[in-house]
Amino acid sequence: AGLILAGFAALLRRNRAPYILACWAVAGSALVVGVLQTIISVTPIDSVTAIRTWPGGATLVLSAALIVAASIATDGLRERMVGVSFNIGQPFIVFVVVVAVFAPVLSAVYWFSVADGLLRKAPFAAVPAFVEADALGGQAPRTLVLRQDRDGAVQYTLVNGAGPSLGDADAAPPGEVWAAIDPLVAGLASGRGGDEVAGLAGYGVRYVLLAAGTSKSLIPVLDGEPGLRRLASASGEVLWRVAGVTSRARLVTDTTATPLDVVVAPAGAAWVGIDPYLDQVIASGPVGRELIVGAMAAPGWRATVVSEDGSPQQVLESQVPTGQLGWSQGFTAPAGSGQVVISFDQGQRTLWLWLQFAVLFVLVVLALPSRQRRDPDPDDPDDPDDQATNVDIAPQSNVIIR
Repeated sequence: AGLILAGFAALLRRNRAPYILACWAVAGSALVVGVLQTIISVTPIDSVTAIRTWPGGATLVLSAALIVAASIATDGLRERMVGVSFNIGQPFIVFVVVVAVFAPVLSAVYWFSVADGLLRKAPFAAVPAFVEADALGGQAPRTLVLRQDRDGAVQYTLVNGAGPSLGDADAAPPGEVWAAIDPLVAGLASGRGGDEVAGLAGYGVRYVLLAAGTSKSLIPVLDGEPGLRRLASASGEVLWRVAGVTSRARLVTDTTATPLDVVVAPAGAAWVGIDPYLDQVIASGPVGRELIVGAMAAPGWRATVVSEDGSPQQVLESQVPTGQLGWSQGFTAPAGSGQVVISFDQGQRTLWLWLQFAVLFVLVVLALPSRQRRDPDPDDPDDPDDQATNVDIAPQSNVIIR
C-alpha cells in the first residue's frame, strides 16, 4: 500500500511527467501479466495437474517501477519546498515518504513473524546418514519421502541418492511417470495391505521416510503394512525398510530377481549422467532372463557384451519388462557368462548443451566493454583527439637592453 500511494503521489510532479508516466506504463504492463498469471492455468512437463503460475516476478517489476517513479518525483523536491511558504502539500509529502519508507520495514517484520518453520536452511542430505551411504552405493536404492498435511492429503517425493539438488526440477521426468506410482503410494498410505510394497520395490524403493513436521497418523498405518519394517525414529522422522529385492538394476529369471550394481556416482550426481551406467559380469543362466536397468525406458539405452580387451562382442536386444517393471528399460540377458556394459547415449542433449555454451560465450564477449584506439592526425587542427597536442606557442622576441 505504501508503494502504491507513493506511485500515485508521483503523478503530481508535472515537470517530470514523461518519465513518471513511462514508469507507470511498465507497472501497468506488469500488473496485467500478474493478473493473467493468477487466472490462466498451465500444466508443467513433470505434472499431470494444471496449476497457476507464481506472479512474484510480475509483482517485483510492478514494485520496482513504482519505486523508480517515486524516486524521480522526489528528485529536487526539497529545494522546491524550502523556497515556498507552508501549505498542505508539505505535510502530505512527509506522510507519503513515511508510509513508503515503512512499507518494506513492516513487510519484513511481518514476513519474519509468519515464516518460522516455512523457510529454513536445509541440509544437503534429505535422508539419514546411513540411508545416504546406502543410496550412494552400488545398488543405488531410492527413498520414498511421505508428507501428510492437516487435511489428510498425502504428498510424496522419490529421492535418488542423498536428496534433490539444484537443477533436478529442470530435468524432471514427464508427469505420466507419476501416474503409475500414485496408486501405489495411495495404497500404502491407506493401509489396505495389497501389492503396493512390491510395486514400490520394483521402482528401487528400499526406504520409506515420514518427514518431520508432518501428521503422525500415518505411523500406525505404515507399521501394520506387510513388507515394511520400522528402523528408526529420530528428530521427528520415522524410517521404514522395504522387504525384498530393492536394488535399482536387477537380473530377473522367471520370478527370481538378483540385484546388480550400477556404477557408483558421486554425491549430488544423477546416475543417468554416468557412463557407463552398468559394467558387470553376468553369470551364465537359462535363456529368457531379463536385465532390468531401473531407469525410464528410452531409445538412448545401449547394452553390449564386451570381451576382456573391451571390444564389443554382442549387442543385447532391448525389450519391455513385464508386470510392475514395465516402466523400466530392459534387455534380453545373454545365455552365457560375459561382461555386460549398459550405457545411455546423450548425444542430442550434449549437442544442445554445447550450443547453449556457445551462445553464452558469444553473449559474454559481446557484453565486454570495448576500448577504441585511434591515432590522432597531427596535421588536422579539427581532430578532437589531437587537441592536447595542438598547443599554440607564442613567438619569442629577443630584447636587447643597452
